[in-house]
Amino acid sequence: MGTARFALADGHRLHSQRMGERPGMRLSSASDPLPPLSPDRGWRFWIDRGGTFTDVVACSPQGSLQVRKALSVQPERPGDPAVEAIREHLGLDDSQELPPALVHEVRLGTTVATNALLERASDPVLLLLNRGLGDLLVISDQHRPNLFALRIERSQPLDVRVVEVEGRLGADGEEVSPLLLDTSLEERIREALADGPRQVAVALLHSYRQPAHERALGTWLEAQGLGKALLSHQLSRQPRLLPRAATTVVEAGLQGVLKRYLAQVAEALGPATSLRVMTSSGALQSPGLLRAKDTILSGPAGGLVGAGRIGTALGFGALVGFDMGGTSTDVSWSGAGGRCGGDRGGTGD
Repeated sequence: MGTARFALADGHRLHSQRMGERPGMRLSSASDPLPPLSPDRGWRFWIDRGGTFTDVVACSPQGSLQVRKALSVQPERPGDPAVEAIREHLGLDDSQELPPALVHEVRLGTTVATNALLERASDPVLLLLNRGLGDLLVISDQHRPNLFALRIERSQPLDVRVVEVEGRLGADGEEVSPLLLDTSLEERIREALADGPRQVAVALLHSYRQPAHERALGTWLEAQGLGKALLSHQLSRQPRLLPRAATTVVEAGLQGVLKRYLAQVAEALGPATSLRVMTSSGALQSPGLLRAKDTILSGPAGGLVGAGRIGTALGFGALVGFDMGGTSTDVSWSGAGGRCGGDRGGTGD
C-alpha cells in the first residue's frame, strides 16, 4: 500500500505509515462486512468522537440501530462522553461498571490527536538532530499556503527544543564522523529537560538507510536515565531528513495525548470489550499497536469508506465527501478506477 504523505499546516511533509505493511499483522478495514448478528454476542457501538460532538451508533444483539449525539466536552460529568453515551444506551448509571458480556465491540474514530495538532496542544518535545541542522524545522522547505506572498505568515510551531549531536553518516550509510556520546551531550540534554518533561525524539541523517547511529543514541539515552526516545527510522523508513524529523516530532507530541484518551476509554469499557480505532488508511487498529501520526487523516479515510459503501449501493461512480466539524473539516473524493484521496484542515482556515 505504500506510504501516504500529507501536508501539515506549517508546510512540513509528514510520513504516515500504512499500518497494513507491518509483517504478521492482520488489520480489519472499516468496510469489512460485519460478522453475523447473534443474541449471545452483545451490543456493538460505532463511535465518532469529534472535538465538538460525539456521535454514537448502537447495534443491539438483535440488529436494531439507535443513534445518539453528545457534547465531546462535558466538564460537569466525569469520564468520556462516548462511554457515558454507551451507559445511557444500556440503562446503566455512572456508578455501574459495564458487565463483561454486555458489549461485544467498540469501533472508534477520533480527532483527539488531530485537534491537538491543529490547536497546538501537543506534549512538549526534545528533538536530537545532527550538528549544524538545529534550524531544520524552522527553515523547512518551500511549502507554504501562498508561494508568491511577500509577507509569509507561518503557523504557530509545536513546542520543540533542539539539541545537536556530533556524528554523521554519509548518503551510502557509511560513517563520516563517529557518534559522540559524552558528558557534554548529557549535560545539554538534561538542561533542556530541566524546565519540564519532554518526549525525546531522534532524527539523524540517512538513518533510513543505516540506523546504527540512531539505535546507539537511543540505547545511550535509556542507559543515562533520559527516557525512551522515538527513533525516526522506526516511524518512517523513507529518505529525506525533513519529513522524517517532522513525522517523529508529531508522533512524539501526540502519542501521549492519544494514549491517555484511549487508556481512559479502554479502562471504562473493561478488558472483555474489543476496542479498535480508525486509522488514516481506513483500517481499524487495536490501541496497543496504534501510532498517533496514523490517526490524523482518519476522518477523511472513514468518511471515504462510508461514502463508498453508500455510493456503491446507490450506483454512483464518483463521490465527494465533506464533513465540517467544529475544529476541523474533512474532504474526500473517489473516482473511476478506484482512485481516491482526502485532506483535512482547520474549520476556521
